[in-house]
Amino acid sequence: MSKEKINEGNSTRMEYLLPLRFAVGWMFLDGGLRKAVLKPSKLDPNSSSFVGGKLVNFLPHAGPFKPFLIMTLENRALDVAFLTIFSYVEIIAGLFIIIGLLTRL
Repeated sequence: MSKEKINEGNSTRMEYLLPLRFAVGWMFLDGGLRKAVLKPSKLDPNSSSFVGGKLVNFLPHAGPFKPFLIMTLENRALDVAFLTIFSYVEIIAGLFIIIGLLTRL
C-alpha cells in the first residue's frame, strides 16, 4: 500500500491543500493590494477609477446586504471608510489563508 498523506477523517490529499490555499489566498491578497497599495486612486472618491461605482452595480444583487449598501452609498465618508477597511481586511485575510493561519487547511 502506498504511503499517501491523508487528512484524518477526510479523503482530501494533503498535496492539494497548499496550492489550493495559495490560490484562494492570492485572490484576496491581490484584490486588496490592487486597491490599497498599487492604485490608491481606487479609494479616492474624486478619482474616475473609484471603486464605489462597483457597489452601485452590485446593489440589485445584494440581497440581505442591500440596506447596508444603500446606507454606505448615501454617506460618502462611510463609503470611503468601508472600502478602505475592506481592502485592508482582504490583504490580511489573503495572508492568513496563504500561511494557513486560522484555517483548517
